[in-house]
Amino acid sequence: MSLDHKVIRIELPTPFPIGPVNVFLLRADKLTLIDAGMKTKEAWNVFEEALRKEGYKVTDIEQVILTHQHPDHTGFLEWLPSDIPVYGHKLVEPWIYQDEEFVQQHNELYRNFLMEFGVSDDVMDTWLRKATAAIQVYSPKGQKLAGYLKEGDTLPYASEWEVIETPGHSLSQLIFYNRKEKVAFGGDHILPKVPSNPYLEPTIQNPKPKPLLDYLASLEKTLNYDIDLIYSGHGEPLSDIHSLIMERIQKQHKWALRVLQAMGEGKKTTLEVSAAFFPDMYEKAPDFIFSEVYGQLTYLEKEGYVELTKNEEGVLLWETTRVLAPQS
Repeated sequence: MSLDHKVIRIELPTPFPIGPVNVFLLRADKLTLIDAGMKTKEAWNVFEEALRKEGYKVTDIEQVILTHQHPDHTGFLEWLPSDIPVYGHKLVEPWIYQDEEFVQQHNELYRNFLMEFGVSDDVMDTWLRKATAAIQVYSPKGQKLAGYLKEGDTLPYASEWEVIETPGHSLSQLIFYNRKEKVAFGGDHILPKVPSNPYLEPTIQNPKPKPLLDYLASLEKTLNYDIDLIYSGHGEPLSDIHSLIMERIQKQHKWALRVLQAMGEGKKTTLEVSAAFFPDMYEKAPDFIFSEVYGQLTYLEKEGYVELTKNEEGVLLWETTRVLAPQS
């Protein structure tokens, strides 16, 4: 492929179950870093050594382009030279600046979701800490963007790369598409071995997001582009993109039906569905589990499999409207 000499993949360790994360050097009009790794000394040391092997040092990087705001893709911003400009979706900025007002707003919005999910007051603070721990520990602080990227833009000093908005995995998720080469930097929009988890990330601009529905719409949107290869945020580059997307959409429907079966009869809270479907995980990783289960429930509601009501305390109650035969 003609881009092989222009794109350098650097794999960096993370403490997350997903495993290593990729960042990419793009040899464009300016030496560009696509995504910025995990804020751990181990990852930073690996990054510096990888640069050295390619004949570069950190100060040779001339700009950073972010696919989304998650901490395994933004962590180095706090350690890179402060004069390197950083670009990304406008929704990235609050997450990498993290002033006190934003942190309080985010925690309050997330607390409201936990209340709606059926989490009781006596464990609310503990669960909120668990759900926001990765953001607090690993996200950079005090960082700002030099410019915002939106649908239809081209990357600065790399104008052959178009910006496509693909919200779902995160509200700020972008992919960068080279139409001539039929190649894209995909961030975490599409991963090689597992579906991307659409994370629940309430903001003042969008306090009641439905990330799974956004994600499925973004997958459908991606089918409109002629992409032969995606440089993914985790794992090896991906090919046969359209077939993979169709497979993921079909598997998503089957996964939702398994959640439906786990619900049983009667009205259930999101917490109760989470405990039924992920009995060994829901207390350990509430951010992941609630994002997953709430996403599946909103999908099932959209498809007419469940009805949603609220009780007097404002807790969401889900009830099946169709009885399914057991799935093999």
